[in-house]
Amino acid sequence: MWRLLSIATIVLLAMLGVGTWLLRENASRRPSPEGPTSGLRRAFESLDEVVPARVAVLSENRASWVERWRLVTGARDRISFSTFILADDPVGWAFLGALQERARSGVRIRVLVDGVGTEAEGAFAGALEHLAASGVRVKIVRPMADRIMDAVSHLDPTDMMGSEHDKILVVDGESSLVGGRNVAVEYVAGGGDLPTAFLDLDVLLRGAGVARKLTRAFSQQWDSEASATLKPRPDPAIAERLEAARRAMAMWLEGRSLSGESRVAFARLGSIRGGLAERRELETFDAEAIVLDSRIRHVSDVDPVSDGLRRLVDATNAFVWAESPYLVLSDEVVDVLSDASERGVRFEVLTNSPVSSDNLLSQAVFVVQWPEILAAVPTMRLYVGGTPRTLHAKMAVLDERLSLVGTYNLDPLSMATNSEVVIGLWSPALAETLAQRGRRLVASGPPAAYEYQLRRLGERGEVEVVFGPEDHCPPSLLAKLAVPRAVVGVADTAGDVVEAAAEGVREIVAPDR
Repeated sequence: MWRLLSIATIVLLAMLGVGTWLLRENASRRPSPEGPTSGLRRAFESLDEVVPARVAVLSENRASWVERWRLVTGARDRISFSTFILADDPVGWAFLGALQERARSGVRIRVLVDGVGTEAEGAFAGALEHLAASGVRVKIVRPMADRIMDAVSHLDPTDMMGSEHDKILVVDGESSLVGGRNVAVEYVAGGGDLPTAFLDLDVLLRGAGVARKLTRAFSQQWDSEASATLKPRPDPAIAERLEAARRAMAMWLEGRSLSGESRVAFARLGSIRGGLAERRELETFDAEAIVLDSRIRHVSDVDPVSDGLRRLVDATNAFVWAESPYLVLSDEVVDVLSDASERGVRFEVLTNSPVSSDNLLSQAVFVVQWPEILAAVPTMRLYVGGTPRTLHAKMAVLDERLSLVGTYNLDPLSMATNSEVVIGLWSPALAETLAQRGRRLVASGPPAAYEYQLRRLGERGEVEVVFGPEDHCPPSLLAKLAVPRAVVGVADTAGDVVEAAAEGVREIVAPDR
């Protein structure tokens, strides 16, 4: 509960305080006059050293967890692991148990977790402290107490924002896994096990070059002043519990039966039973890879991810498919999309509706802003999820050549405050496979997915809503958005009011600034 309240507080501050600095303008936007992909390719190569990688797409929760488990339990030399949420649940305990077992075998391990996303309280805090005492190096990024101290000392509530949002796993300098999934039951369970299990995306990567790049991204946050080393505290009882959780998960993935407390604990994980025993070889793609990494803006205001994404969109010639759990855009971002639309670039965007979202605050802005976005970007089609399963993938495909997968949401927290990592993968075959994932959901139609639509009424740009949230969301759910909308201050233009709200907060907290 503390973690949920903390996250809600930070998201609220983001809505109130990010406003004008979502994406900074630091480069002119010039469309490429050359061939269909030459400008995009040049932009891709300009952002980072290009290295080869072998890529597998992990669309299903079961497959992603099986591959993550295989990487960790098969490690022989070193592991670097970062995440936003490492949950106090059977998945989190089993994962820590696997790390404990590998550390006992001499594997060098670094674990980096966010101080708010990971609820390090009670027994689970003891588990992390014990892990630190068992040979694993553990760091916590910006615990809540530090955030509050920063906000008070600077008289600015927005200083509470800024989290470690990367999800990186690098093993033995050769294998990597990156994407949207945290380590928790809702990212592992199937829809039949848990109706609210997330729909997400990771990629599994083979190659020393990309592993080196992701290790560098990990290390930049690890070495940051915002990352504090966890004090070790050995606990034999915790050690036994971690080992029991590891054994239970291993047995479950092998298809064996559990009994007693373990059987109850794994009741929501029926779909992953036998995942190791039934594993098939994954389809893989040869790709060229780059890595874009932004540290927490509380520490560094350099933002390679946002800047790089803007440059790539500016260089796109024809089409963008994008998926983001949240869609809350600044005027600057809308301008980037509008400019591309004027060049003839088509956009198809898949995001959450109030029915599928896990974040009412972002939806409070989205239900007001989406008509503004479509009006400003006439070549965009906007699709939303219509079931309780939250869409959590963060990805895009540009011109059927370049795929982007990572942790970056199209919202204020990712654009202006959190650490984020995105991997760019140049491969037409991979791009087609990734785009088809979301298109299959859209093609299935209601209630799995809906399209929000406008009708243009004349030459002056007036529009009216043809289909929107009111046409498929229960009135009781829409009524729940009234409170966060009032708090955020959403009115005629979401961006303008967010900026006004930010100024209001600063005047209340620090009237002399």
